[in-house]
Amino acid sequence: MRQVFGFGSEERRKTLKTVLVRLDDQSQIAFEVERLADGRVVVFLPGAPDPWSGASVLVDAARLTPIDLETFQAERLMKTLGRGTAEAIGEPSGGASSSESRP
Repeated sequence: MRQVFGFGSEERRKTLKTVLVRLDDQSQIAFEVERLADGRVVVFLPGAPDPWSGASVLVDAARLTPIDLETFQAERLMKTLGRGTAEAIGEPSGGASSSESRP
């Protein structure tokens, strides 16, 4: 199915920009697909653990923050359920959570 939509090719992956999209009180790593004339942006919200299973949504451009992350790096983060995201986007990490560290 990836080949049908063109996402399986390395060339297509290079055309997708990795961004953080703000949705209410959360942010999610996403791929910018295209910009519309009215200022909205089509973004693909990847799923986890399969990053090519997700949803395409339209958002205002102001909700997007470009991040310095290659498409394959974002895919890897999704496959590991987000482990390593803090380091990948340059944010300090509080470390892994565990049931032993919870009150």
